[in-house]
Amino acid sequence: MSAATVETRRHGAQVTVEVTGAVDIASHDLLFEALHQAVGDEGVQQVVVDLTATTLLDSGGIGVLVAANNAARTARVSFTLTGVSAPVRECLDAAGVWRMLAYETRRPAHTAPLRTTDVGFAFDPPAPGQDP
Repeated sequence: MSAATVETRRHGAQVTVEVTGAVDIASHDLLFEALHQAVGDEGVQQVVVDLTATTLLDSGGIGVLVAANNAARTARVSFTLTGVSAPVRECLDAAGVWRMLAYETRRPAHTAPLRTTDVGFAFDPPAPGQDP
């Protein structure tokens, strides 16, 4: 199992956080810091978490994603998961958070397709002056 690495790229108002390897206790802080910095950066409107190369996501890593999603909602920043492999999706589903987290329905060819009964909930932040 390879240790997780986290790379952040910004393109205008979008930040992509690419997570590679195994997200476990050794990498929770690294992921937490990257996601919360991305959500809190001035002018950011969208954070995309690319999990294409993520091989493991433990319960603590799931907690980091949920916390970042909540922070994004508070900050009125769109938060999306992409490239979610079948094993990582199963972890998110087993934890009961898959449907809570926004995810992109376009998937790289090597990831498992969604069943037709699966539904994603993309989070669009409320307009200024509206309650979240």
